[in-house]
Amino acid sequence: MKLAYALIATAALASTSVIAQSRHVPVQDPAELAAAGFAPDAANVWRLLDTEPARNSRPLDPEGGAPTVDTSTTVTAEDFQQKASNGQYQAQAYAQLQCDTGSPYFNANLRLPSGKRLKYLDVWGKNTSAFPITTTLVSACKADDTPGTTNNTIIGQYTSAAPGTGGYSTWVTLPDGVFTDTEHCAYEITISFGDPATFTCQGSTQVFYKARVVWDSD
Repeated sequence: MKLAYALIATAALASTSVIAQSRHVPVQDPAELAAAGFAPDAANVWRLLDTEPARNSRPLDPEGGAPTVDTSTTVTAEDFQQKASNGQYQAQAYAQLQCDTGSPYFNANLRLPSGKRLKYLDVWGKNTSAFPITTTLVSACKADDTPGTTNNTIIGQYTSAAPGTGGYSTWVTLPDGVFTDTEHCAYEITISFGDPATFTCQGSTQVFYKARVVWDSD
């Protein structure tokens, strides 16, 4: 289990209506920036620390069990697209996603209700390669009728062990006070396969099954 956090790449921190009661610290380590998909020398990147670490004790609900469709949304292999179309990938029988050639980055749009407090990012996958698989929950937000840079926030992220030892099902506790705002924000899950230094896909040794975002039922 990893400490839940969010990273923000923006000229200003996200509004407190979206992320409340969280503390932010700058991220300056080149390796950490690269793992999150930023340039090693990127500026204005922040980590949001959870103010309620005790929530990390939550067990992962079994596949097919609670939470229900009223408190979660799930994306599986067929929901993803390769970010660059110069390669090959497989979404076999809608059950698993692997990258064979080309860009190791994939994304899937999320349909989330507005005004809900996000709680957990659940992840299922399999990794027997020497490199990790990184699964990330991202929001892209803009203010009303305001031109300029979109605020891209990494709300939660899970990076599998490397070298991998097989299948995994796990969760990330999301930072306290993160509320959805579908009027101003779009949400997606991104996946990074393979060696981040060479951008090389790993074929069937790295497989993504699904990710689930859970929110409060209130």
